[in-house]
Amino acid sequence: MSILNLLAADGITPIHASRGEWHSPCPECGGVDRFSCWPEKVNSNGRFMGGRFVCRGCGIYGDAVAYLMKRRAMTFVQAVKQLGLDAGPMADQTGNRTRPEPPRAAPPTAWQEKGKSFMSYCAEQLKRNTRAMTWLQAERGLNPETIRAAGLGWNSRDLYQDRAEWGLPPEISSRTGKAKRIWFPKGLIIPLIDSVGNITRLRIRRSEPGDGDRYILASGSDGKRAMCLWTDQRAVAVFESELDGLLVKQEAGELIGVIGLGSAAIKPDSELHGRLMNSEKVLCCLDSDNPGSKAAWGHWRNYPGFKRWPAIKGKDATEQWRAGIPVREWIEAGL
Repeated sequence: MSILNLLAADGITPIHASRGEWHSPCPECGGVDRFSCWPEKVNSNGRFMGGRFVCRGCGIYGDAVAYLMKRRAMTFVQAVKQLGLDAGPMADQTGNRTRPEPPRAAPPTAWQEKGKSFMSYCAEQLKRNTRAMTWLQAERGLNPETIRAAGLGWNSRDLYQDRAEWGLPPEISSRTGKAKRIWFPKGLIIPLIDSVGNITRLRIRRSEPGDGDRYILASGSDGKRAMCLWTDQRAVAVFESELDGLLVKQEAGELIGVIGLGSAAIKPDSELHGRLMNSEKVLCCLDSDNPGSKAAWGHWRNYPGFKRWPAIKGKDATEQWRAGIPVREWIEAGL
């Protein structure tokens, strides 16, 4: 069995182009003659895995095993058996792609206590900052209740605080030779709050980044844990930006759970990995750029019910919302 048989089973009839190449509409994005496949082609390691394919429209590619894993939510071993192939040593190699991140320790107790106090201060500052509140509502689509529930805040000026007061060990700057302090730049504070109410991360979206980074992670934060707004929904949507996730939670939270990574490079920890493996559908809504596409097809596609579901207009859910496409209808279409 080859990729041609799989396409035929999906109602697609490829047209022979030249030599071993066939063209057809893409089963993922549609279109005409953008999907090419080579039913006799081997992988780079010389193994035949049902042929190869690539779409010059949406960019998906792989062998027949990858096709089954994506289109029919099969595991690697299931796909190999379906094709009548020998899994060989590739089973362990491919299985590693869904290996979760190991559990991570929470920030020190002193850090969490200082974090709560700082967030209370910043939340009050945000209430009084008409410009920031207007931006969150008019440009990000968030209503006051969502802003409050997420614990968003505003830091009105650059602050530098002692590491010891936050329970962190001392560090010396290699540039200045002086003791480092925790920097809280001016901007929007996006916290990560765990299931028992502890603040484990403080991410700042700088209002005046200049030539520097737009987002800064406060020292001591757990930078590898995802924001998870997912209760008992059978489907979940994965976003790079926490603010995108909050918008979708607000507009369609009863339909779908939400995961906000903070970075396309973040992978689930063991707890979240277990939940994802038991979900019915995973809408991968990472940004429509190279990092987002690479993460989607390199890691997230191995979860059951995976579906790449990027924004229709713009690179993310918020840009799409600003373009006039209703968030809820977009999610319903994905489901």
